[in-house]
Amino acid sequence: MYIEDNNQGGMPMSQMAIQEKAKSSFENLRREDTDESVNDVTFLKEAEVGEEASANDDAAKEYPSTLKLIIERGGYRPEQVFNVDEI
Repeated sequence: MYIEDNNQGGMPMSQMAIQEKAKSSFENLRREDTDESVNDVTFLKEAEVGEEASANDDAAKEYPSTLKLIIERGGYRPEQVFNVDEI
């Protein structure tokens, strides 16, 4: 919605602006959630150019259930959940 609103308003969108909005939204959602287990969830680290990203298998396995919990407790609709890679 953020990107669409800016595009309709004629505002140019840079990758950095989108990343900052995503991080800001993540922090706002985390602050609003009262479940303390959500405090351990962190925003994805941006890899340096040429840096090989190492996978955290344990975090990857836990992420679907953590995301589901955040969505359910926040009462979010499917269209409010997005993948930054798709932007």
